[in-house]
Amino acid sequence: MAIVKTVTLNEFASTMHEDGFSREGAEALFEFLDDLGTDIEMDPIAFRCQYSEYTLEELLNAHPELEEEYISIYGDDLDDININEVIELFPACDLDYNIIAVLSDGIIVINQ
Repeated sequence: MAIVKTVTLNEFASTMHEDGFSREGAEALFEFLDDLGTDIEMDPIAFRCQYSEYTLEELLNAHPELEEEYISIYGDDLDDININEVIELFPACDLDYNIIAVLSDGIIVINQ
């Protein structure tokens, strides 16, 4: 027997925000998981291991090959770097991430 509790968007976002996600990132992750249409155990640690939220700067620091590839295509002016242009470089850099959401402030949520 299992006891099941359905969590709301607000409960999920609050829990995930405490675990390191931005509010907007947690809401995007909730919508993604909800759209899967299956019951999912509320396990913030498992979600944190499987999903990540990056600013553009964090993404480039974690994967310097993205910055190198970007520079080789667009030049070395990183002041106007665009998150969508960087995402297009994922296959060229052998990054097999599933993009969950690109948020309004350039933060990306991915499935690792």
